[in-house]
Amino acid sequence: MIEYNKVFLDTTPLSYFLDEDESFGEKTRAIFEEIVSNGKQMVSSSVTCVEYMVYPYKTGNQEKIKAFNEFIEDVGVHMLSIDVAIAHTCPSGS
Repeated sequence: MIEYNKVFLDTTPLSYFLDEDESFGEKTRAIFEEIVSNGKQMVSSSVTCVEYMVYPYKTGNQEKIKAFNEFIEDVGVHMLSIDVAIAHTCPSGS
Protein backbone atom coordinates (compact mmCIF):
# COMPACT_ATOMS: atom_id res chain seq x y z
CA MET A 1 0.00 0.00 0.00
CA ILE A 2 1.01 3.61 -0.40
CA GLU A 3 1.82 5.79 2.61
CA TYR A 4 -1.26 6.92 4.47
CA ASN A 5 -2.38 8.13 7.89
CA LYS A 6 -6.12 7.52 7.73
CA VAL A 7 -8.36 5.22 5.74
CA PHE A 8 -11.98 6.00 5.00
CA LEU A 9 -14.00 2.83 5.46
CA ASP A 10 -16.79 2.58 2.91
CA THR A 11 -19.74 0.19 3.18
CA THR A 12 -18.72 -2.30 0.48
CA PRO A 13 -15.40 -3.50 1.93
CA LEU A 14 -16.94 -3.56 5.39
CA SER A 15 -19.75 -5.75 4.06
CA TYR A 16 -17.27 -8.06 2.33
CA PHE A 17 -15.41 -8.50 5.59
CA LEU A 18 -18.32 -8.81 8.03
CA ASP A 19 -20.38 -11.02 5.72
CA GLU A 20 -17.34 -13.18 4.90
CA ASP A 21 -17.88 -12.68 1.18
CA GLU A 22 -16.67 -15.67 -0.83
CA SER A 23 -14.69 -13.58 -3.33
CA PHE A 24 -13.46 -10.66 -1.24
CA GLY A 25 -13.83 -11.54 2.46
CA GLU A 26 -10.25 -12.71 2.95
CA LYS A 27 -8.85 -9.88 0.85
CA THR A 28 -10.59 -7.26 2.97
CA ARG A 29 -9.51 -9.07 6.16
CA ALA A 30 -5.87 -8.83 5.03
CA ILE A 31 -6.24 -5.14 4.23
CA PHE A 32 -7.89 -4.39 7.59
CA GLU A 33 -5.20 -6.38 9.40
CA GLU A 34 -2.51 -4.34 7.63
CA ILE A 35 -4.19 -1.07 8.54
CA VAL A 36 -4.56 -2.06 12.20
CA SER A 37 -1.08 -3.58 12.51
CA ASN A 38 0.44 -0.37 11.12
CA GLY A 39 -1.44 1.70 13.70
CA LYS A 40 -3.38 3.66 11.12
CA GLN A 41 -6.78 5.16 11.86
CA MET A 42 -9.98 4.09 10.13
CA VAL A 43 -12.70 6.65 9.65
CA SER A 44 -16.24 6.04 8.45
CA SER A 45 -19.57 7.81 8.52
CA SER A 46 -23.12 7.48 9.68
CA VAL A 47 -23.98 6.77 6.04
CA THR A 48 -21.92 3.55 6.15
CA CYS A 49 -23.67 2.57 9.37
CA VAL A 50 -27.11 3.12 7.86
CA GLU A 51 -26.24 1.34 4.62
CA TYR A 52 -24.86 -1.72 6.35
CA MET A 53 -27.51 -1.98 9.07
CA VAL A 54 -30.61 -1.80 6.84
CA TYR A 55 -30.71 -5.52 6.08
CA PRO A 56 -29.76 -6.84 9.55
CA TYR A 57 -32.45 -4.66 11.18
CA LYS A 58 -35.00 -5.58 8.51
CA THR A 59 -34.37 -9.31 9.06
CA GLY A 60 -33.77 -9.07 12.80
CA ASN A 61 -30.23 -10.45 12.43
CA GLN A 62 -28.80 -9.52 15.82
CA GLU A 63 -25.52 -11.31 15.06
CA LYS A 64 -24.76 -8.98 12.13
CA ILE A 65 -25.75 -5.93 14.17
CA LYS A 66 -23.46 -7.08 16.98
CA ALA A 67 -20.60 -7.89 14.57
CA PHE A 68 -20.79 -4.40 13.04
CA ASN A 69 -20.79 -2.67 16.40
CA GLU A 70 -17.97 -4.82 17.76
CA PHE A 71 -15.80 -4.22 14.70
CA ILE A 72 -16.28 -0.46 14.92
CA GLU A 73 -15.49 -0.46 18.63
CA ASP A 74 -12.66 -3.03 18.64
CA VAL A 75 -10.78 -1.43 15.75
CA GLY A 76 -11.53 2.10 16.93
CA VAL A 77 -13.19 3.32 13.76
CA HIS A 78 -13.95 7.02 14.15
CA MET A 79 -17.55 7.54 12.99
CA LEU A 80 -18.38 10.91 11.45
CA SER A 81 -21.83 12.41 11.32
CA ILE A 82 -22.76 13.67 7.89
CA ASP A 83 -24.73 16.87 7.62
CA VAL A 84 -25.60 19.01 4.62
CA ALA A 85 -22.49 21.18 5.00
CA ILE A 86 -20.20 18.15 5.03
CA ALA A 87 -22.07 16.52 2.15
CA HIS A 88 -21.43 19.62 0.03
CA THR A 89 -17.73 19.81 0.90
CA CYS A 90 -15.51 19.02 -2.05
CA PRO A 91 -11.88 18.06 -1.46
CA SER A 92 -9.43 20.62 -2.83
CA GLY A 93 -8.11 19.79 -6.24
CA SER A 94 -11.33 18.11 -7.39
